[in-house]
Order: sequence, then structure tokens, then C-alpha cells
Amino acid sequence: MPPPTPDTGKLLARASKPAEDALRLHPFYRGKLQVLPKCAIRGLEDFAVWYSPGVAAPGRAIQANPELVYGHTNKGNSIAIVTDGTRVLGLGDIGPEAGLPVMEGKAMLFKCLGGVDAVPICLATKDPDELVRTVKLLEPNFGGIDSRGGHPAAHGRVGGVSSRGGRSESRGPGRSRRAPVDRLGGASRRRSPDDAGCSRGRRPAHARGPDRPAAEPVTQ
Repeated sequence: MPPPTPDTGKLLARASKPAEDALRLHPFYRGKLQVLPKCAIRGLEDFAVWYSPGVAAPGRAIQANPELVYGHTNKGNSIAIVTDGTRVLGLGDIGPEAGLPVMEGKAMLFKCLGGVDAVPICLATKDPDELVRTVKLLEPNFGGIDSRGGHPAAHGRVGGVSSRGGRSESRGPGRSRRAPVDRLGGASRRRSPDDAGCSRGRRPAHARGPDRPAAEPVTQ
């Protein structure tokens, strides 16, 4: 007996649903990323530890030994996703603003699947020299650079490391310091309750959409 003929209309509707959901949910959340502290904030007195005056101590320690930046900060687990918006997925040259939701999506994948904190940086330039100079100036903040798009001349010059398939990556001196990967979804084991929703395919309470049910309790 021959297999049933697929309903073309249903297949097309199913294929178009992610785009429809994206146009509805992106404005609801106003993007996909936010910044949350991973240290304990129990009261105003904790700011004296994590900010002034306490933070001066690790600052002086790093000044004396720059390698300590990987122990005292999140640099070793942070990367920059840099693009000029000229080669964005299958969209081509759509500009830095239009490329931002795509780069936010890449940052979400880094976090949810690998436990790595990624920051989208979309640059308003197509000059390879300007792009390379900007990335070099940003280097103190990141343990790695994921360069997306841009003039081929810029690849291999960003960080002076590798260039593969239109992407170049660089890391700090001999280390990336990625967080341990959880078998259930990839996020770091040292995660906050907010991260747990991402790592196990559930949305935390603050990230439920207009038609999303409450997240299940997470057993740590």
C-alpha cells in the first residue's frame, strides 16, 4: 500500500509557525538576553563586597598579577559574538541592527548548550581594519572572540588565532575556562535557579510568555 500523500498546506503551515511565533514573542520579551548576578545579594551590605570598597582588593591583585583576572572575574567564561551584519545566517548583508536578534540567539545557544556567557556585539562598520581594531580593544573583557561575517581580510587577524569557515576564534593566554557541562542540557552545574530553567528545557517564572504554562519545579 503506498504511503499517504502529505498535506502540503499543513506542512507549509507547520514550517511557517516558528517565524510567526518569533514575531509575536520577541516583542513580548524585548529580546532574549538579560544580565543577572551569580553571587549572593542578601542585602545592601553585600554591595560593599562585590562593589566598593571591597572590589578594590581583587582589582589590586589583578594589577599585580594579570593572570588572576581569570579567577576573580567571569572573563574566562565570556565570549564576544562580533559581526558587522554583512553575512548573517542565510540573510546576507542585513546590517548590524537587523543582525542583533540573530546574535542574541547565538548567545542563547552558547549559554543553554555550553554554559558559556556570550555577548552580542554588532558593529556599524564594514572596514576590516576598524573591525579588527575594535575587537583588539575589547579583548581585556573576553576570554574568546566569535567573529561572524565581515570582510575575509579580517578573519585570522582577530586575536591572531584560527580562521575556519568564515569564523575566527581567539581565547586568553592558554585557557577558556569553560564551566562544567550538565548531562541534562549543557548549562554549568554552578547555576542559579534562573539558569536551571534554560539548562533543562524549562522556562523560569520570569521568562514565561503570554501563552506559556508555569515551569515545573527543578530539583537541584
